Amino acid sequence: MNINNYFNFKNNTYSPMSGHPVHTPCRCTRMSQEIPGTQPLRGVFSFKPCPSVTERVRERVARPPVLHKYESVQRTVPLRTPFGTRQHVDSGKDKSPKPVFRIRTPGPREAFRKNSDAQGIDVVTPSVLVVEDSQVFGGLIQKRIQAELKFDVHWVRTYKETLDLLETRKPDYLLALLDLHLPDAPMGEIIDFVLAKGIPSVVFTGSFGETMRDTIWSYKVVDYIPKETIHNVDYIVSLVRRIHRNRYIHVLVADNARESRRHLADLLKVHQYLVHEASNGEEALSLLSLYPDIKLVITEYDMPRMDGFTLTSEIRDRYAKSDLAIIGMSTQGNNILSARFIKNGANDFITKPFVTEEFYCRITQNIEMVEHMAAVRESSNRDYLTGLYNRRYLFESGRALHASALRGHIQVTVGMIDIDHFKTINDTYGHDAGDAILREVAAILESRFRESDLVARVGGEEFCVIAVNMDRSRIQEIFEHLRETVAHTLIRVREHTIRNTVSIGVCTTLMRTLDSMMKQADDMLYEAKAAGRNTVRVSTEEHEA
Repeated sequence: MNINNYFNFKNNTYSPMSGHPVHTPCRCTRMSQEIPGTQPLRGVFSFKPCPSVTERVRERVARPPVLHKYESVQRTVPLRTPFGTRQHVDSGKDKSPKPVFRIRTPGPREAFRKNSDAQGIDVVTPSVLVVEDSQVFGGLIQKRIQAELKFDVHWVRTYKETLDLLETRKPDYLLALLDLHLPDAPMGEIIDFVLAKGIPSVVFTGSFGETMRDTIWSYKVVDYIPKETIHNVDYIVSLVRRIHRNRYIHVLVADNARESRRHLADLLKVHQYLVHEASNGEEALSLLSLYPDIKLVITEYDMPRMDGFTLTSEIRDRYAKSDLAIIGMSTQGNNILSARFIKNGANDFITKPFVTEEFYCRITQNIEMVEHMAAVRESSNRDYLTGLYNRRYLFESGRALHASALRGHIQVTVGMIDIDHFKTINDTYGHDAGDAILREVAAILESRFRESDLVARVGGEEFCVIAVNMDRSRIQEIFEHLRETVAHTLIRVREHTIRNTVSIGVCTTLMRTLDSMMKQADDMLYEAKAAGRNTVRVSTEEHEA
């Protein structure tokens, strides 16, 4: 039976960076683990103002622990990231800088890759369970998910095979894709069994009607998919990708009615969102302050102390539509109420009671809009070849950091890094070798500095680092170790093995403008070049005077 006939038939560890105070990137997770009074992220967060907890959170943010590159540190922290579950193990006990000797063969660079994989983090590939008795349909789903998402797919064909698999294997699946009518379970028994294992499930069905639809939704499944055309497989792949991403997306529900709020939260949790709850607008704003990564707010219109209109306006004063989406909601659904929400800054409006499918479609549409805008913004801020920030972003964000330093909130150090004899490399080995060198130096820079530091390619073979709160007594050591790392890294391009070096100039004292600090760092870079290259020059008070 061919496929057409068949269809007609039936988702902060500590990163020991050089001389910097370290913020854990998964602060919300660590707060839920370490601060009494907070609940786990996977559960529904019901906010109760608690001064003691708030003070402790602020203290952790204001005074993070300080770790240096060569301190003796041993931490194991599980991370949930968009690339899977990761575990970072760092047991650096060597306190003296040593040259790193390695031979690296650069491959295709992932767009804007992060440096975590290079720092001892293992990625656990998500797994998907497919229960489908059709050889054609099941095989097609397995191949598409493996090819496009690179996920593991475990495909079984009967209820008994599923039972045997889940009884012997820990149920750690991202998602289960279930055929409603199996040869040994024709009445949908598979749904009860898999959901009882705590696995989010999508249901396939060859026959569909209103009664069947209501029955399937009563199970609180992720979605149902009719077996109609081959194009449904495209939807299945996109749905699996969406559920995987949802596991790292924070959503806030603001509603004074407890039952309504809990119902919305339960629906969102089925799609694996990280859900926070607030009973009024003031609590919602407090949660937004604690969890700045919230990407969607669903707010009821009629709330005490601060209604949905006012909350929407307050949020829009802090977040642009491209950073956070707002969906207004009310039982008093009419065109005037919807228009008022939109005019106050909401992205969308839903009338209660709503159809579950409509709710999920609106949620997904708004989340994907925010993601798309973030991707466009990130693309415009990045250098295409190296994935580092570009010159425009360096000056935009660098001036903000410099202004914060002038106010005494932070300290900034500016470093200029230039690849030695780069033109000779291009002339001798070709421009593809030059590109490989640029990518490798960029990767080393990424691995040496935190995400809170600004690392950019400013043009040609020149890079700039604006480091925040770098230990002033260790600046020379830090940049020397960076220089040594580059000097001891060999790069293979075709039949050639290339060694390259960098010269570095550093400005350590806060000056009136960022341009002045970059000019001073550039002067130090010129001195390093004049001294024979492969050298670090750090400015002194005499230079800056």
